[in-house]
Amino acid sequence: MTFNGELGLQFTIHIANQYKVPQIIELAELSAGENFSQIWVNDNLGYRNLYVVLAAIATKVPIKIGTAVTVPFYRNPIDFADILASLTELTDGREVSVGIGRGSIAQTGKEVSTPSPYSMLSETVTCVNQLLNGTKINFSDYPLLTSYFNLQEKGKMQMRFSPQAPIKFYLGGYGDMAMEVARKYMDGVLLGGMYLPLLRAGKINELYAKLNPKEPSDRDVDPLLLAEINVSVDPDHKAAMEFPKPYVAHALMTLKKTGFSDSDFQSVGVKPENVIKIYDAFNEGATIQEAAKLVTEEMVNATFIAGDADACIEGLAQCFNSPETQQLKQVVLAKLGPDYSQSIKTLSQDVLPSL
Repeated sequence: MTFNGELGLQFTIHIANQYKVPQIIELAELSAGENFSQIWVNDNLGYRNLYVVLAAIATKVPIKIGTAVTVPFYRNPIDFADILASLTELTDGREVSVGIGRGSIAQTGKEVSTPSPYSMLSETVTCVNQLLNGTKINFSDYPLLTSYFNLQEKGKMQMRFSPQAPIKFYLGGYGDMAMEVARKYMDGVLLGGMYLPLLRAGKINELYAKLNPKEPSDRDVDPLLLAEINVSVDPDHKAAMEFPKPYVAHALMTLKKTGFSDSDFQSVGVKPENVIKIYDAFNEGATIQEAAKLVTEEMVNATFIAGDADACIEGLAQCFNSPETQQLKQVVLAKLGPDYSQSIKTLSQDVLPSL
């Protein structure tokens, strides 16, 4: 079955840290030339700045850009609104897509305090949307933002310029609270790197039901559905399996902390006792790279479609054929593989035409 929605790519620049900004621009140019519709970039402290990278892409490449995902605890909301509006002046009218989430369970809380993450998300998106719409806001209407970013309680702010392209917000996350926040405050949902294990465990329709409950809603349209599908494509099987291991370690910890049960892990081919080893390693202070040494090939296969072109054709065909995936507006092929240029060409020229 063909997937008729958009196909985007995610550049995870903390994993693919070898690429400097000029090289990332070249990869975006390659992606546009291979007819991908959008480039998404992730947000990590200590790595190349997400918004500098997006601006660099936007000045050179005629392709939609997006954040997958940005973290509200990292950005003063006024500065955030300024950044997004400025980006729209570079996109020639193309949407700036803002995937936004609470941040990595394994990492963000080690870097900054993260009080009331879903209140932070709802206040941030409401505040930024008001600013982008030209409204003069009162800081006192956003108590968590005011406290967290040391804003003056009696202060006010209004943008001095207007966005030149649409800006849409997509909640990056899953679970009851995430779906409620998405339904109330966002344009849609970007189901991140947990999409594959959740799909394979039969849990995606539960999320769709929470996002679109049967009771009446104030929304004019249903939330848009987007999802990341993790891939690691390389002709060398060992390289394809090794590349995603740092992310897999984080993904397994996130799944466990958000209610993925032992039987769920077993249903996707992962031994629960091996997940416990990674969970304990993180709790004892292990870095992502250290925890990655505990990741097995079964764990990679539970969270990624990994291998050569033929393996990716088989895995993506199964995923695209699912009714859950057919409901998506966009599939974002994420993480890609150890050699981005090779992966982009293989996906575009060998894998996708076969689906």
